[in-house]
Amino acid sequence: MLMTAVSLLAVSCSDDPDPITMVKDTGNVAFTQSAEPAQAGKPFKIDVRFALPVSCSSFDSFETWKEADTLMVRVWCLRPEHPNCTKEIRYETKSLMHTFATAGTHYLKFFRYNDIWYRDTITVVP
Repeated sequence: MLMTAVSLLAVSCSDDPDPITMVKDTGNVAFTQSAEPAQAGKPFKIDVRFALPVSCSSFDSFETWKEADTLMVRVWCLRPEHPNCTKEIRYETKSLMHTFATAGTHYLKFFRYNDIWYRDTITVVP
């Protein structure tokens, strides 16, 4: 009986013969929203609303970098390499936390499709 249980366990734990390969794709930012004033040196929350690439995608991460005086932001999503789902537009909202080092006006650009950017401006107080 013990041997039967062990052999069943070995068969049931085998690797999936057709694993689904996930790839990163860009989310299409629709708009951003923040409820409180930003303060220099303190984390600031920006809610980012974006469309997923396909209906079976999911949020992965934010990528940020600076270009001159502008904070650039890209939303990364994960989707199956060969999706068996629709291109139905589905939106998600995730919070981006960023700390602005200095007071003043800060510019943000959020990537959309086809090299189009959604622009936002944040005023940071001391």
